[in-house]
Amino acid sequence: MPDIIICEDNKEIGDLLSAFLKKENYTVAIAPTGERAIELFEKYGAKLLVLDIMLPGIDGFAVLSKIRESSNTHIIIA
Repeated sequence: MPDIIICEDNKEIGDLLSAFLKKENYTVAIAPTGERAIELFEKYGAKLLVLDIMLPGIDGFAVLSKIRESSNTHIIIA
């Protein structure tokens, strides 16, 4: 179960954020699309979601709305 889900379609940025957070002993999952972020969140939950706004498929605002329906998880929009 990840502590943090990073929703970022740019692989380099996602990998960079993931590496930094893993060095701080967080478990991290990367979702390249909004749909995948919602899937991961519904399956595992997370303490924090780092969310890109401009994503393929559904955008970050739609992901935010969907997750807010069922959770009080902290979300950082970048």
